[in-house]
Amino acid sequence: TTGCRGGCEDSLNEYRRNYVTVSHNGDWDSVGISDTYLQREESENKSREMTITNTTFKSSLVTGIGNHTLTTGVDATHA
Repeated sequence: TTGCRGGCEDSLNEYRRNYVTVSHNGDWDSVGISDTYLQREESENKSREMTITNTTFKSSLVTGIGNHTLTTGVDATHA
């Protein structure tokens, strides 16, 4: 193959990705509107024997205060 340092060879890599998500949207009358989810993802590279797992949690609450909008929330990731 042209343009490779030290020579190149064709390769075939197998990847696998699994994920699951649980989410909830809520309308809490005068309190506000919430959006929350929890996701877990696992990716695997079989040819290099590598696996990574990520877990993400995010939640926000949007509240109207007079002529203003306030958004509060949390976002966390564990890799």
